[in-house]
Amino acid sequence: MTVFYLIRHGKIEAVSGDAPLSQQGLIEAHATAHALGAAPIRHVYTSPLRRAKETAAPIAALHALATTEEKRLRERANWGDLPGQSLAEFVEMWERSTHDPAYVPPIGDSARQAGMRMDQLLRERAERAPDAQMVMVTHGGLITDFLVVALPLEQLERWHPAFLVVQSRLIPQCSITVVRLEEGHYTLEHFAGVKHLLDITPSRESKTSKEQTMEDETRQASKRHLVALMQTGHSWQEAAAQAGVQVSRSTAYRWLQRVRAAGEASLTDGRHGHSAKLRPAVREFLEMTSHESPRRSSREIQARLQERFGVVVSIGHLNRFRATLTRGSSEAFGEKNSTPRLHKSQLSGKREQGGYC
Repeated sequence: MTVFYLIRHGKIEAVSGDAPLSQQGLIEAHATAHALGAAPIRHVYTSPLRRAKETAAPIAALHALATTEEKRLRERANWGDLPGQSLAEFVEMWERSTHDPAYVPPIGDSARQAGMRMDQLLRERAERAPDAQMVMVTHGGLITDFLVVALPLEQLERWHPAFLVVQSRLIPQCSITVVRLEEGHYTLEHFAGVKHLLDITPSRESKTSKEQTMEDETRQASKRHLVALMQTGHSWQEAAAQAGVQVSRSTAYRWLQRVRAAGEASLTDGRHGHSAKLRPAVREFLEMTSHESPRRSSREIQARLQERFGVVVSIGHLNRFRATLTRGSSEAFGEKNSTPRLHKSQLSGKREQGGYC
């Protein structure tokens, strides 16, 4: 039996191309290394991209091992590899390839191709070391691409009942997924665990906007994971332990009732009506869309935001936000709900790259 620890890289700097880990990402990487400290790891493999190598380094060091770069652990596509491609264009390409596994993007592999190459890699390594435990530091998209290719859907849906639909949101940075390969068959033993990250984030007073966004996204992913486990028959205690969430029974069932009534979007912090409350990733998506598609209606953008981020932004606030970017009126966006502009101070905050790689 071979055991694989599939690790998504840590938080990265908000730049295109071969982005490095941010300071927060380095903290996450060391926390992940310590979480694996007791495991008898014999090999550490990493994607050749810098963010993965920097995540793998402390894991290998703790076990006195060298890292081995493996190109088959590279993400299916990487923002910055296609010259001139904006983040909005990359996101659109990514979403298409996620929902159509056979689609081959202009740069990179299809989701099916990516999943198959990782499957091939794991089987090769298992043949060479059939009783070993090894770490694969890679990317969130590739992990789910592999799982969709290698495991039966019913096994994936034990961890989330709508796994295929929401797979792009299921692998937080530096989460740990454990897969066992025995007699040619995979078993998913643990999925996207983040319990080891919950105590490392700086206090709220000292967080940057990027660090706060990372914590929020990690906790939202853990809440979705907990509810998904409860939906598949786990008790609230079992679900909380597996998802790494400290929660009371009443709160766990309150989240479950919310999801049953209104879907996963109900687990977010609520309506993002005010521009100052928009998360950096949401704000960046709005900025990109407003600059590149100024004639797109706010109602259409509202639908895209709810689908992509699970947030609801009112038409009026969308118009005000877009007006601050274009210095135009809401009439340019094909909506009648015209409202005054917001002050520029309400739009402050650094851009945040989405969780696609």
